Amino acid sequence: MTGITEQDIFNAAEALVVNGQRPTQTSVREFLGGGSFATIGPALKRWRTAQAEQHELAGVELPG
Repeated sequence: MTGITEQDIFNAAEALVVNGQRPTQTSVREFLGGGSFATIGPALKRWRTAQAEQHELAGVELPG
């Protein structure tokens, strides 16, 4: 069995949001059925940063 990947963590965080839950290290770990907080924590931070950047870009109006 291979370890949990960053993409697994991103997918879990997205699924939790869709289900109305806040993606925390614990909720992501429970969703995945395991995983190390040392792996989940940094990946979840990168996911949050990416989400914030996407949200900012969504508000930018391009000249037409």
